Amino acid sequence: MEHPVSSPTGNLIKVYRYGQGAIYFLMASGVGTLLLAAFLFSVRNKAPADAQSAILWAVALLVAIACGFFAVVPWQRRLRGARHEVYEQGLATVVGSQRGYVAFAEMEDVYLFSSGQTVLTGLMSNLAYRRDSTDTFHWSNDSLKRFYEFQEVVRELHVRERLPVMIAALEAGETVTFNYVPTGEVWKKRVSGRFLEVSTRPITLSRDCLQVEGRSVPTSNLRDVDVSTWTEKVTIKDAMGSTVFSTMGVGILSFDLFLETVAWLVQDAQR
Repeated sequence: MEHPVSSPTGNLIKVYRYGQGAIYFLMASGVGTLLLAAFLFSVRNKAPADAQSAILWAVALLVAIACGFFAVVPWQRRLRGARHEVYEQGLATVVGSQRGYVAFAEMEDVYLFSSGQTVLTGLMSNLAYRRDSTDTFHWSNDSLKRFYEFQEVVRELHVRERLPVMIAALEAGETVTFNYVPTGEVWKKRVSGRFLEVSTRPITLSRDCLQVEGRSVPTSNLRDVDVSTWTEKVTIKDAMGSTVFSTMGVGILSFDLFLETVAWLVQDAQR
């Protein structure tokens, strides 16, 4: 499926920026650690002779820890210096002097995943997007101020702008493709933490059939899409109640758009 011609951005809806609290915490921790090291160094002569060596080792360790705090600050500043500009028709990520814009109508992959302490809760604390598989992911996480509002707005606008493109392609007899990460890979990434290094497989949709994992199922046989809140699985069933395809919903890129597209195909086949 070809991308539509890029359109104007539309009106700016909101700009989202990262909080700076972590940077202040790192700097305060570094200063506090250095002050503690200075205090220990100043009182070392008042300690017994056999304890002075241990105090000097403690001072050296505290200085090293403080240097670690300060070393992380520039990286955090670069990370938190980014901002996300949400427009009616697209999303721009600005990092320093670099600005990347992707129209929602052209955005093939919107990738939601959890990380850190939210891995086992199922809370989607990260959002990444890209124009297509040849593009790199633009990433944001819950360190962004009002992140969950940002995530909801992006998901809604993506479906609003991209779904008509998918439907138009299907009505023209074309196929549309969604990418998904197999369930096993989703769990591996939760353990390794390398979430953006994704290897995907295709789900191909047309008005005639759904093709996935070497299996082709007529759309006229599709009846139900079950999304389980408890197991995070999405299951597509046919008219006989048999499972056509089942995987973790968070592994399907552009998951909201996928559900809406399948729902349209099912309704179209029943007309």
